[in-house]
Amino acid sequence: MARFGQSFLASLTQPSYGQGLFELGGAIGGAPAAAAEKKRRDAMMEELMTGSPIQQARVLQKEGVRTGNVDLALKGQQLEKDTLQKGAAQGIEALVTQIANPETTDDMVEQSRKTALQLARDNKVPEGRVRKALDEAEKRRLTVNYEKETAIINSLTLEAKKSLSNEETKEQFTAKHGEEYGYVYDATKEQKGLNEARVTIAKENAKNATFDYTDEELKDLGLNEVTIARIKKLPSGTAKNAAVLNAVTALASNQPSAALLNFYTDAMLNSVMKEKGFSYDDEEEVKEAKAIAAERVNAEFLATGGNPASMASAAVESKAKEEDDEIDFSAAIQEITSELLGEANGS
Repeated sequence: MARFGQSFLASLTQPSYGQGLFELGGAIGGAPAAAAEKKRRDAMMEELMTGSPIQQARVLQKEGVRTGNVDLALKGQQLEKDTLQKGAAQGIEALVTQIANPETTDDMVEQSRKTALQLARDNKVPEGRVRKALDEAEKRRLTVNYEKETAIINSLTLEAKKSLSNEETKEQFTAKHGEEYGYVYDATKEQKGLNEARVTIAKENAKNATFDYTDEELKDLGLNEVTIARIKKLPSGTAKNAAVLNAVTALASNQPSAALLNFYTDAMLNSVMKEKGFSYDDEEEVKEAKAIAAERVNAEFLATGGNPASMASAAVESKAKEEDDEIDFSAAIQEITSELLGEANGS
């Protein structure tokens, strides 16, 4: 209780608050000295000295209404508003910290984000700054996780390539590295087969003097639009076909891990599904969303070399910014604010 008293006395240095209490003192001093009034006054002063900032603010409002002192009542209202806003800011800060934690799940991040933005709206905390803080926190969280997964997947991809070169089976690979990483073997094997098929096609066409590829066929070989445009500017069919072979061979040698690309695609899938309004019950929509996510991941890899921090930024920026207004977060907001005020009162 003594701590509340110290906090309250410290607040007397604030002009608006101190003036309010001065006016309150005047109102109290002018009241009749009857026993009942003295008891009421003592109880009120006890609440002012030991109560929480919210309780203190409401005492000011109540006394202002009782005595007809409008300024006092308004000062109490302002104090209550400022206190709630401070509690909201503390609540948002706690949620931002939670979102930045690498151990926080995606579902918890989404829920925490919505709660923080609702807190900001309800308490007139600048929403733009809150959104920026939430985005930066999520980028930090994803960067840590992406760095960890990238290191693991790239290492296991090298092991998978060795296993395939030694004609080892998936069972042999997982016996060494764990069942949970069987997908790395599968993705590496599929990528190896695809690259070999692409190189075979390019080698066959390199023997021809005419350039017969369509743009879609070149894309199927893994070439992007920039490379396709550059090849088509070459003077002869022979030169174009040779350039295709060189590009396909280089792609096969320097291609990012298919398992890593799949990891980032899966990480972006949910955002694409929400952005497009797709349903997981519709296989065609899921397939389309995966294609969109894969295209974005490939473009980001091409632009950044797969830097985990850049991939994290792309993932956060791809999320829809509209929050679900239909969900009622009132109970959660009140709980957070109550807890924070309780902690502040106990400090």
